[in-house]
Amino acid sequence: MSLGAVVGVAVVIAAALIGAISLWRSDRRKSKEENRRKGIEIYRETRTSWDQALIMEVTEAVRREKLQEVRSGLVTIKLFVGADVQTKEFDDLLALLEGDPLAAGGVNLATARVIWPTVEAQIHSALSP
Repeated sequence: MSLGAVVGVAVVIAAALIGAISLWRSDRRKSKEENRRKGIEIYRETRTSWDQALIMEVTEAVRREKLQEVRSGLVTIKLFVGADVQTKEFDDLLALLEGDPLAAGGVNLATARVIWPTVEAQIHSALSP
């Protein structure tokens, strides 16, 4: 094989590698952006459930249901966003919402209300472009 042929093959291999890496990076960016969009959508639903759970006129059964929706939404956000929301506060909020947040005289809900603004700020930060 001549030197020209070897150089030609090397150029083709290099071009193929560059193309593959470029495609891989593009797919990663698209995937990350799609996860961000889904995370934003889930956050909106979660925020609505949180607001509905805190309405004074809502029944206890509805409040429990809405708080379970909040927990489910937070878990889903964690799956989409990943490490950006894996914080102590986020995990504490999930733990408070795990069982019955209205048990023990509402202490879990009161604590969750204190933690919520910090977790919400972390979610905003993680979902911002």
